[in-house]
Amino acid sequence: IFIRGGAFHFQKKKKKELLWEAHMLISPVKVKNQKDELFDLEPQKYQLPTLENTWLDDAFDEIELMGFSLCHPFKLLKDPVKNKLTSLDLKKRIGKTVEIVGYLVNTKTTWTSSGEKMFFGTFLDSDGHWIDTVHFPPVARSHPFTGPGSYSIIGRVIEEFDFIYIDVSYQYRLPMLSRD
Repeated sequence: IFIRGGAFHFQKKKKKELLWEAHMLISPVKVKNQKDELFDLEPQKYQLPTLENTWLDDAFDEIELMGFSLCHPFKLLKDPVKNKLTSLDLKKRIGKTVEIVGYLVNTKTTWTSSGEKMFFGTFLDSDGHWIDTVHFPPVARSHPFTGPGSYSIIGRVIEEFDFIYIDVSYQYRLPMLSRD
C-alpha cells in the first residue's frame, strides 16, 4: 500500500520495480529440488523490462487507496475546463446567473419544514477557493449529486449577511479520464 501510494518515491527505483520486488518477497517462486531433475539445468536469469509509470497511474492509485488524488482535480477531467470563472469573481456577479466548475468536497443533507430533502454543497474552484451552494428540493430531485468529482454548476449568485453562495438551478458531473 505504501509503495502504491508513493511513499517510496525518494528511492532510486521506480514504483513498479519496487512493487515487483515486494511481490517476490511476499510470494517467492518455489524452486524445485535439483535432485528431482533428470538433467542438470542452469537456472534461467530473467531481467525485467523497463516499466513505465505515468502521473495518471499514480493519480488512479491514490484515488483507489485514499479516495482522492494528490494532483490537481481538474487535471483528471476528460476535457479541459473552458469556463475560467472562480469564486473570487462571484462578488461582482451577485444577483446574476453564472456557470462555474467546482470539485466536490462535501455535501450536507437536510430537510425542509415540509419534509423534502435538500442539500448544501461545498466545492473548490480551479484556484483552490471555496464555492458554497444551496440545492433546494426541486433541484435536489432533478439534478442530484452523482458521486465524487468535478461538477459544472449553474445558478444564481446570492449574498446574505456578507456570505456569498450559489442557488443552484442545474448541475452535472464532468467526465474524468480513465486508466485506459
